[in-house]
Amino acid sequence: MGIYLSLRLGYFWLFYISGGLAVMAMFLAAQLPVDEKGVNRTEVVSGTMFLEIKALPASLTGLLVALSYSSVITFLQIYANLRGISNVGVFFTVFALTSLLSRPFAGRLYDIHGPAVGVVPGLLLMAVALFLISCAHSIMAFIVAAFVFGLGFGGIHPSLQASAVEGVAPSRRGIAQANFFSALDIGLGAGSMVFGLVAQSLGYAFMYRLAGVTSLGGLGVYWFTTHALKAKK
Repeated sequence: MGIYLSLRLGYFWLFYISGGLAVMAMFLAAQLPVDEKGVNRTEVVSGTMFLEIKALPASLTGLLVALSYSSVITFLQIYANLRGISNVGVFFTVFALTSLLSRPFAGRLYDIHGPAVGVVPGLLLMAVALFLISCAHSIMAFIVAAFVFGLGFGGIHPSLQASAVEGVAPSRRGIAQANFFSALDIGLGAGSMVFGLVAQSLGYAFMYRLAGVTSLGGLGVYWFTTHALKAKK
């Protein structure tokens, strides 16, 4: 949708509409009921007030997921144009639909088997999709990569988000979610800069291979932090 609006209306109206949607979202969020039961308003300001240890595995893994994801949302249109493909918007359509349809199944699998069943395959699928993108020379290849990427991202995101608050006290769930989404924001911002420098120096194909390796690195981070947390208990 963003690519379509930028082509039809220009970037000025694209950002204007995005800002309007943000204001609408803020208004709707303000209408949500707040359950203050269990909230400790006398808590002393400290590092633990802003950091939930139990959310670290999901947050750090999410950071690497966002780093990899940033290479797609930031540079895919430029990369596709260099490969002679102008209608790459279909990639994002297929990705969004696949991600949307896979999320309910990922949530059900999480309830039955726990987070690993969504996180591990999700990271592997994201890595495969990024390697496919690095080799893509046709719109069909991009569509296949979008399908695989959507399956991976659609499986991993709800699994990580749910695991971020698993076992967390009700009064700390807001902090846990804040840690998780802050990690995603850092990954998206840092990834755009880092991968931009990589693409400038070594090319976009290499950049997407590196993004795939980054996604695989999430497996190690998830395993290490999860086991470290269990050992601490």
